[in-house]
Amino acid sequence: MTTLESIGSLSNLSTFRCCNESCANTTEVPEILKKNIYDDVLLGLQYIDIFLLPICLILGVGGNFITLIVLNNKTFLNWTSKYFLVALSLSDNLLLLTQPLNKPVVMNLFGRDYRALSNLGCKLYFWFFKNGKMTSSWFVVCLCAERFVAVKYPFKVKSLFCKRNSLIAIAAVYIVQGVYNGVWSWAHNILEDGRCYPDGFDKNDPEAAILFRNMLIVGCCLYSFFPIAIMVTLTPMIISSLQLRAKKRQKMTRSQGKDIEIIRITTMLLSIVITYIVCVAPVTLLHMLSFFQGVKSFGNNPKPFLIFRNVSQMLEQLNYTINFFVYLVSNRRFRGGVAELFSLKKSSRSGSGSTSKTSTTTENSTDTQDTIIISISTTPTAYNAVCNKKKTSTVSDKSSAESDPDDSIPLIITKTSSDYRNKLKAILRKRKNIKSLSTASNLKNKKQRTKDDPDDNIPLINVYKK
Repeated sequence: MTTLESIGSLSNLSTFRCCNESCANTTEVPEILKKNIYDDVLLGLQYIDIFLLPICLILGVGGNFITLIVLNNKTFLNWTSKYFLVALSLSDNLLLLTQPLNKPVVMNLFGRDYRALSNLGCKLYFWFFKNGKMTSSWFVVCLCAERFVAVKYPFKVKSLFCKRNSLIAIAAVYIVQGVYNGVWSWAHNILEDGRCYPDGFDKNDPEAAILFRNMLIVGCCLYSFFPIAIMVTLTPMIISSLQLRAKKRQKMTRSQGKDIEIIRITTMLLSIVITYIVCVAPVTLLHMLSFFQGVKSFGNNPKPFLIFRNVSQMLEQLNYTINFFVYLVSNRRFRGGVAELFSLKKSSRSGSGSTSKTSTTTENSTDTQDTIIISISTTPTAYNAVCNKKKTSTVSDKSSAESDPDDSIPLIITKTSSDYRNKLKAILRKRKNIKSLSTASNLKNKKQRTKDDPDDNIPLINVYKK
């Protein structure tokens, strides 16, 4: 007697079982598992995650520590955004160091969930994990707001974003997010399978489900919805202001070339906003879907959901890894600080060389709008008043003025490079040639008057923003 057992869609294959021992011809067909595209994608994502996890951990944590070291340099003492960058690096490191325990690959590797050592440990883990990523979002918002004020109201940025106000804002972010995540920790529990879940509450309890839903919506707003809305609103305004400033500067300097500094700042802002939206929005959507579909975020779920979960976790990890490289590419001063750190140069040596060419930073200047004072023609009183201002110095020098008349043109430059100073001198020479007298005799008389009375050749001071 035989029985026919169908295997999947291959109904023509069968196994024959004998009821007695006399049956010798038995055909055994190995078990055939159903495999589809989802299995291949999950397997590929698993290999990518194994490769990506240590790379992001090393590069992200290492890059954030380098950021902390570089920002402690005296070169960045007057940066209004310094404290937000420091807080952002700390929050990013907090998330990068806690996220590996949240990975299924790590759980399978160690054979257990180290988040579930105790119920208190489960709650503390998700408290640190959520604080890391939620505070990081708001520090990015603070940076965007600081850039907005620096561009729209450059003379108020130092007073609004001083050290005291920046530290108060950072403390407020940590306190608000910490209290909220502490209240939310009631839902973080260990379930029957021995794993720690952020949504480990009793889903059969309607009151608990409603409470968790409300806290989830507020948490998603605090994590991504509100920060994205603020950055999407402020960034176009910043870019438009920078473009208007570039057009005005091109008209004043008669320069037809592109403004490299404006392009760099615009690219940095766009890259931060786009990267944040692309990397953070999927994680927010993941938690919303897991609740409204009634599934666990880190449990056994349908394969399409598992694929979306793995991809969103990878994007989230990249978001907290690449900030250091964004600073490195988009900011010349930060790039110089990193180069100085790895080349083991003393800051005093580089500082002494740079101060002989450019003046010190003024109180109202920032890294995105450096004040450049160009001399064209004014009275001795106005010239002396400007030259006697605090924290400013002239680039010109008496010895060079005797050898080169063009060097007598005072250039009061704040936070500018030597290349930019040379360009300004070239522009001033062209203007001087245009305004000079057409005959050689008049030029000779003008030089004679300059030697007799140097105050007659003191230029006018126009201030515009770089």
